[in-house]
Amino acid sequence: MKNIFGLLVLTAMFLSSCNKEGCTDAGALNYNSEAKVDDGSCTYQTFTTDVNFWLSTGWSTYFISNSITEFRIYIDNEYVGSLDVNDDSPGIPECYTGGFTNNFNIGTVEGVNVPYRVNQVNSSGDETVLLAGSVNMYDNTCLHIEILD
Repeated sequence: MKNIFGLLVLTAMFLSSCNKEGCTDAGALNYNSEAKVDDGSCTYQTFTTDVNFWLSTGWSTYFISNSITEFRIYIDNEYVGSLDVNDDSPGIPECYTGGFTNNFNIGTVEGVNVPYRVNQVNSSGDETVLLAGSVNMYDNTCLHIEILD
C-alpha cells in the first residue's frame, strides 16, 4: 500500500510540474522560463512620447487677423486637446512650458509612425484641417510641431 501511495504522490508531482503556468514569452517583463503553459499574464514595457504643438508670435497675429480663435489637435485620429490662438511663443517652447503638450502612449514598439492633425476653428465655430502629417515617436522624447499656415 505504501508503494502505491508513494507512486501516486510522485505521479501527481510529475504531472503538476509539466503543466506549470506563467508567462512563456521571452520578450515580456515577467517571463518565466519554468512555465510550460502560457496563462495570459505577460506584461510588456510601454513607451510614451511628449508631443508639443506650438504657435509662434508672428503666426498668432496672422491667424487672429483671419478670425481663427483656436486649434484642435488630433493624434492617431483621436482628439487630444486644443490651443488658443493667443497662446503663442517667441520660440520653440520646452514640453509642458508653452503651446499644447500631450503625453502619448505609443505601445510596446518604439519608432512608431503616428498621424496627427491640427484643425483651425474660426470665430463662427467652423473647423477645417490646417495641418496633417505623421511623426516617428520614440520613448522619453519631446517632439515639437509648429502650427503654421
